[in-house]
Amino acid sequence: ARQDVELKKRWPLEEVVVTGTPSEKQAVETLQSVLRRSCNAGSVRFSEHAPAEMYGKEFKGGAAFVPKQLSPEFEKEAFFRELVRAVQEARKKAGLQVQDRILLQLRAEGVSRDFLESREQGLKTEVGASQVAFGEVPDAEASVELGLLSCAFAFRKA
Repeated sequence: ARQDVELKKRWPLEEVVVTGTPSEKQAVETLQSVLRRSCNAGSVRFSEHAPAEMYGKEFKGGAAFVPKQLSPEFEKEAFFRELVRAVQEARKKAGLQVQDRILLQLRAEGVSRDFLESREQGLKTEVGASQVAFGEVPDAEASVELGLLSCAFAFRKA
């Protein structure tokens, strides 16, 4: 269902809803934590009825429903994960090792900058940065855009 509405697996979902037989209901209840992790969702619940506001994909015995689009809160988290992935990919391309620290420069404005500043410590941890600086990035390695959020970045080995 995620692929049909273009919601990448690394993007967290607020909720996944499952409909189906009593055995599907029991499976959802029994495997709640496993399903939340494997679906990358805040919650997974069973429902007797298909939720009209969600997109569904049938499987043998039932259907799984995901949001048709991300809420603003979950879009920000997806943006963060896309930025982390892009920086990690650029680090790998540059031949850096996991233990290598970087100085990360970000160009982001408005809501994007506010959000990234609020997540600066987590970003440092995820990408192995000893420092994150906001401002102009004349030689950007890459940029990330998702919805109304955007950011360009560059880095060098610390």
